[in-house]
Amino acid sequence: MNRLTENLTTNDNLEEQMQAIVSNLVARYECGGLTRRQLISGIAALVAIADVGFGSQATAQSSGIVSANALKVVVAETINHVGINVTDVGRSVEWYSKIFGLKVIVEAKDVAVLGFRDGGLSSTTFVFRAKPKPEINHVMFGIDNFDATALADYLKEKGLAPREDVLSFHVTDPDGIDVQVGNKALHPSETVLRHK
Repeated sequence: MNRLTENLTTNDNLEEQMQAIVSNLVARYECGGLTRRQLISGIAALVAIADVGFGSQATAQSSGIVSANALKVVVAETINHVGINVTDVGRSVEWYSKIFGLKVIVEAKDVAVLGFRDGGLSSTTFVFRAKPKPEINHVMFGIDNFDATALADYLKEKGLAPREDVLSFHVTDPDGIDVQVGNKALHPSETVLRHK
């Protein structure tokens, strides 16, 4: 059973569904099942998915997947990573490490992945790539019960054009921002060195 959606009813009211998810997150935090950072990330992700339309008013099923692998709702559980384009990867690694205490997880020519010092494999990471124009490139939301076919079908049903990536898909939000959604267990080392 999907931990975030287990308390959702068959009511199609998005506000009630979101309140149930927040209550579930808080309950998990209070019993020690989530860290404070995971709680805040979960709430931030919930707000973000509501803003970009992933939190549809569809009925959530116990696993997030219904018969024939058709997704009724996608609920982001983590912010897996944030992609950031920078003009000088080395300079950015040094600055973010010095100013915010981030640690280097993966580093190669023109790319580096930094994370929180106490963060485990499920902690949010920051992917820095050398590009001429500095900008936030994209954000990736992690979901439970990843099924590539079901997720692709779900995104297409929502009128989006999913672009496949490693254990995930990219879509474009209404403002043209790249949003990635996929397996919440995806680790940067699985993807960062494969993309240019």
